Amino acid sequence: MYRFSILFILAMIFYAPITYASTTSVTGHLNSFFAGMVFLALFLCMQITQVITHRLLNLASAITALLFLSFDSIWLLFVFLSLNLIHIIYLCSLSFKNVKIKIGVFCILGLVVSLSALVWISVIPLSSFSLISVVLLLSQSNVITQLNFQNNETTNIRQLYTHNGTQGLLLPDRALLKQAFSNWRKQGHEECLFVLLKFDGLIEINQRLGHEFGDILLTQVATRIKNQLHHDDLITMLEQNDEKIKLAHISSVDFVFIIGNGKHQHLHEKLIHQIQAATEQASVIKGHSHSVSLKASFAQGDKNATIESLIENTYLAIDSVQYEGERIAQYQPHMSLEQQQQLTIIGELAALNFDEAFELYFHPIIVLETNKVEFVELLLRWKHPDKGVLNAAFFVNEIRLAGLAYDVAIWVFEKAAEIALALKCQNIKIPVSINLFGAELLQDEFIEKVDLILKEHNLTTQDIIIECPANILTNFDDSGSMMLKRLKSIGFPICLDDVGASPLSLSNLSHLPLSYIKIDEHLIKELSRNVNARTLLGGIIDMGNNLQTRVICEGIESEQLLEFIGAFNCYGAQGYVFTRPLHSEGLSSWLTQWQKKLDDNIIPYHLD
Repeated sequence: MYRFSILFILAMIFYAPITYASTTSVTGHLNSFFAGMVFLALFLCMQITQVITHRLLNLASAITALLFLSFDSIWLLFVFLSLNLIHIIYLCSLSFKNVKIKIGVFCILGLVVSLSALVWISVIPLSSFSLISVVLLLSQSNVITQLNFQNNETTNIRQLYTHNGTQGLLLPDRALLKQAFSNWRKQGHEECLFVLLKFDGLIEINQRLGHEFGDILLTQVATRIKNQLHHDDLITMLEQNDEKIKLAHISSVDFVFIIGNGKHQHLHEKLIHQIQAATEQASVIKGHSHSVSLKASFAQGDKNATIESLIENTYLAIDSVQYEGERIAQYQPHMSLEQQQQLTIIGELAALNFDEAFELYFHPIIVLETNKVEFVELLLRWKHPDKGVLNAAFFVNEIRLAGLAYDVAIWVFEKAAEIALALKCQNIKIPVSINLFGAELLQDEFIEKVDLILKEHNLTTQDIIIECPANILTNFDDSGSMMLKRLKSIGFPICLDDVGASPLSLSNLSHLPLSYIKIDEHLIKELSRNVNARTLLGGIIDMGNNLQTRVICEGIESEQLLEFIGAFNCYGAQGYVFTRPLHSEGLSSWLTQWQKKLDDNIIPYHLD
């Protein structure tokens, strides 16, 4: 629009003298031509300017200019100049901090006054006054456009947290972060350190207590972070009211800051620890105490790095924080390679025929006191065409990322039902268990589907045990716990798997409807080296016994470990000391042979 306005003015300046020279005898036509130009300029102004005050002032100025062209009255010229003077003063009041705009509007006013004086004393033709009106209208509209852009930019910043969930806090978003980084680069800087902060617990508070509580807590967290970021080496994202803001908010629970000077090598670690100490303090909101946990990642940026690449790299690094159990991670180039490999696996999974690609193996759980089989865990395997038979741990996360968790879980449950029915037909009364991939499966649709599968196979809920990994309970809200209780109420035995592999408050176990607890094999391996591990194991076993929950130790690979856990009054065990995982096609035969050895008073497994 601005370029069109300039072309419009130049065209008028070029054509007006020609028209004037060729129509000196037809003054009325010439005045009509210029009046039309004033009208078009007014139309452009009305399109450019959206504020009602500017529109009214422009409309009044244009009407006065047209009246002056029609009646040639000195009083109309005086009114025209007065209206424009008012408009100029109004523009100056809006741009009192912008010197360039102030100079521009005063230059426009000076030009208009000078040309109007020349028209008044008849030095230039009356018709030329329309040029003055057009230049004034379009110039003022250009100034207004610039002011509107600045005001809109500030408004967008101010409204940022109304949209993202915080209240009354001024922080730049991703677009302003990119702009600040670009400006910093233009100053000749190259290397930087990009830090991403991600908070767990905020989304759960939104879901459990409502967005009002979540927004208040997010504002408190953001304020605490901002108060820690005053170091001179940090890149300023935004300056507002003499305050240098060095923190950006790029998504609902994610914040970033950038260290733009390499002199302080460990500055990022110091700041992250300060932010962690400040933000993980409990916040009291309307009588309720809430806290969040911080995860952070950082990536080095060279002269070729962009904001997009730095954000992508730090998100890759923070994913490793989630899986490895750490709190801070540095981006490494191999993470990008791993991401490509993960995308390849996801693509392969999406194209699979489950019946052709997947198969089930089994691994028994043995009662320590009697050596009887308590139940048999079914393990998912992928017959990969290039890599051979793959353990589920290799691809279970990719199943979830590909959106196949529900479909694969139902496939596994149907196969488990077929196996359980086959065992029942052979009068083998040993249940089988299946593993859930995550909390997202504990939904109404899944529960209704597995109940239907049981009825189709003429099975009871006691024939199949559902194993739930302990790490999904760390992000459980009340609805997840209710779903577990619903499964238990239907009759499904629930087994909590991998206890001890991830942080889990043992006090939460007393509120869950569990039939079994499986202690993770990594904790078992620490028994011979770590006294604290023995204390933890004894505490879990004692608590399980008190809750009438059967405790099973995983990863038992030797006679020494078997004897050790027996001394803790543990109910059962699972591990290579009994057998390695075997294909499910041989399950009934293996169970028959195991029971035959027991009947013959023979230990059914080989000791070291």
